Amino acid sequence: MNLTDLRAELDSRATSADEHPTDLVAGTRRKIRRTKQRRLAAALGGTAVVALLTAGLLTPALTSTTPEPADPPPADYAKDGITFPGTVGDDRLEKAWIGSPGEGPLTFTWTPTTKNVVLRSACRSTTSSPKGIRIWINTRLVAELECTSDTNASGEAVRRLIPTDALWADTPIGKPARVRLAVVDELSHREGDQNAQLALGIYTSPTNELPAPAGTPT
Repeated sequence: MNLTDLRAELDSRATSADEHPTDLVAGTRRKIRRTKQRRLAAALGGTAVVALLTAGLLTPALTSTTPEPADPPPADYAKDGITFPGTVGDDRLEKAWIGSPGEGPLTFTWTPTTKNVVLRSACRSTTSSPKGIRIWINTRLVAELECTSDTNASGEAVRRLIPTDALWADTPIGKPARVRLAVVDELSHREGDQNAQLALGIYTSPTNELPAPAGTPT
């Protein structure tokens, strides 16, 4: 390569080096300009949404989620002329047991799911001697109620169990418990009545601070 060709090659490379930074600068400026445009569009979009909400043309319900449906209420339980409603106020029927007329003490298994429980008993007796109801859970006496045909209005056949009751010391949640219901003569203190009919409804309650609602069982 002679001296003339060498000078031409160096001039060509110098020109190329001078043009390349210009391309980089121009590309950087284009990116900055596009970023500003996107930010401006986002800001205008948010402002437009606020304006539509203020004008009432766009409601928040369009973006809200549908609430989950509530659990259906339990069904009523009826047998031999006695009915326990599925719900009594906020209380929900969890288990019911209704004996036949003349049937002796009732015994069945129940698995508690909460420590807020309402026991609603029904007792019918044709004898003139005063009768009472005794309820045991896992051999622990938890209720002594009156056997009367007016249990619905008086509310005397209702026993509320709360988390601080001693029962829960030996009756854990989620474990089967043995429930026993019997009628007792108030004068002789003897258990049993061939003319009596017993029934028990076990309800779960969100709170046990309020008095028992009247009108159940029927």
